[in-house]
Amino acid sequence: MLTKAQAKYIQNLGHKKLREDERLFIAEGPKLVHELLNESTVTLHSIYATETFATAHPGVKNLVEIDEKELERISFLSTPNQVIALFHQPVFPKTNSFPRTRTAACFVVGHEMEIGRGLFTAPVCILPVC
Repeated sequence: MLTKAQAKYIQNLGHKKLREDERLFIAEGPKLVHELLNESTVTLHSIYATETFATAHPGVKNLVEIDEKELERISFLSTPNQVIALFHQPVFPKTNSFPRTRTAACFVVGHEMEIGRGLFTAPVCILPVC
């Protein structure tokens, strides 16, 4: 059974600011939720599902069984489908793609092109030399 406070909280998660503050994201639909439940990089906060989804996934923690009317009330879709779940946003470490060095040199690889009557060299790519 879904409480009024839970329904209000889920509806308020429609606002980007609250989702960012709470570090949550919303997933709807059985296929997407099933895939996210099997994903190791995200953790489940809570899940609200109909009896159909609940019986198909018996080992899910934090599952609240709701009926179709309650699902329609909290869903962000025009035609809700069996389940809505809240997941914690994954945190990935920031990495630099290129290491910073004190001195950097580069060279340009050119490509000769004939345009009209002239022949010129156009730069194709710049390659760092470390």
